[in-house]
Amino acid sequence: TTQEMALISTFTSPQEREVLRRALSKKQSIIHVCPQGIPRELSAEQHQALIENRLLFLSPQPSGSRLNKKVATWCNEYVLRHASEIWVGDITPNGMLATMLASLTQDK
Repeated sequence: TTQEMALISTFTSPQEREVLRRALSKKQSIIHVCPQGIPRELSAEQHQALIENRLLFLSPQPSGSRLNKKVATWCNEYVLRHASEIWVGDITPNGMLATMLASLTQDK
């Protein structure tokens, strides 16, 4: 991606966490939608990104909350609604995200 683009994701899967790690190292702008609340402890790279206004955390619930289907659905829908491009890595066939993506293509 270009520096002008911000990545938006929940960064929950191992594949997404690797994308996050690379984006932080390349000083990419990031919107991290956190299903379990905004993390209390940050990596040095996350802290630096916050200082440089390249990282924004969003969450529908307080830090340390348990993950549940309702919140996971909200987070995934938020990401999909706000993305200008969608890149799909490995996802569970017929899982929540696969179903949401299928309905997006049907809506367009």
